[in-house]
Amino acid sequence: MPYPILTLPYPFARRLHQLLSPDELENLQTAAGPDISQLKPIAQSLKMDYASFTLSDFNVVTLTISNYNDVVTMASCNPLIVKCKHLYVQCLNADIFKKCNFMTKLYLTAEQLHIDRCTVDMKLLTAIASIVNGVKRFETVNVENDVKLAGIFELFPRITNIFMPHAYKGWLGDLLRQNVTGLMELSVKHTDFDELFSFRSEELYQFVQNQSPEFKFEILLITPKNPIQTVIMDQSDIGNCILPLINPHFDIVEGENCKVKLAFGNDSDLETWRLLQKSM
Repeated sequence: MPYPILTLPYPFARRLHQLLSPDELENLQTAAGPDISQLKPIAQSLKMDYASFTLSDFNVVTLTISNYNDVVTMASCNPLIVKCKHLYVQCLNADIFKKCNFMTKLYLTAEQLHIDRCTVDMKLLTAIASIVNGVKRFETVNVENDVKLAGIFELFPRITNIFMPHAYKGWLGDLLRQNVTGLMELSVKHTDFDELFSFRSEELYQFVQNQSPEFKFEILLITPKNPIQTVIMDQSDIGNCILPLINPHFDIVEGENCKVKLAFGNDSDLETWRLLQKSM
């Protein structure tokens, strides 16, 4: 039996499409039955492999949705529900993103979020999180200093795989205090030793224990090939500094079947340690 939503007073029924998200509006239109003239425009639902937000030559944010053969591009739209595997956000900042004229009409779920060539600060991530739901995998190649791992998990609480090109003092302690658990993969890449390795051995052990059985954790310290600094840590120095951080909770072992991988050096000459948790 159709839900008697249209027996509500006329002005309220007419305003419902303005008050509801596209996903809520689609459910309401389904529940109201065939006569939904007062609930128009009709919410459109699309399921695609890829979606991307980009900036056009006219400084307008466009949403492109595609499978392998079908492509839909729009700068404005009726209420729209998009479900996709991959969402790409490219060449945008928070102010431009928030000004695009169809955000209030869009409900988007994406399994994987890829951000590229953007000013990735907390303002942009907050704007993205306001319309994008269900993100499980987060990737970006650069972030601003105000972006913290704990903040990303607050905005996207369903993340299980994350690739972070930045660290800061106390980042692992933040994740423990926030009780981040059940991760499948975490990769943290940074250029500052003191910030990247600003944790205790017991913190590393406890964090790994809190994750899924399949968890893979990569900590990557990149040092410059031709440092401008007159003093630079070489790989043996770095290794000697890391050892106290992994003992007494981890052993350095051979093989791939380890949850924790530490790598340090420049991109063309990386030394890699694989760590196995000791029985406590």
